[in-house]
Amino acid sequence: MRRPFSGTLNLYDGVITNARAAVSGGAIVLRASSVLDMARVHVSQARADRDGGVIFMETSSTAEIQECTFNSTRSINFGGVIRVKGATLRMVDVNATKAIGGSGGGFISAD
Repeated sequence: MRRPFSGTLNLYDGVITNARAAVSGGAIVLRASSVLDMARVHVSQARADRDGGVIFMETSSTAEIQECTFNSTRSINFGGVIRVKGATLRMVDVNATKAIGGSGGGFISAD
């Protein structure tokens, strides 16, 4: 069973493929007060059966994503790549192709 992440995650110079979650966050779930620093990562074929095809961010979590690419990602509900719920997201030089949010937000859904 995959456990939600709580803490700080530094993810650099990597590849994530075929990540899938039966709920939210196909590759990464950031619980409250968690921090993600992600740079130069290529993600492809990630999927979530609810929200956030790649990343699901809960209240008070923070993510900085730089020079990353997302290809062929999807969620059944919101945020084909990222679902942000009361969290802080900063992105620089990020590209997405073939990102689908079934109910909205092909790339990002935020509230």
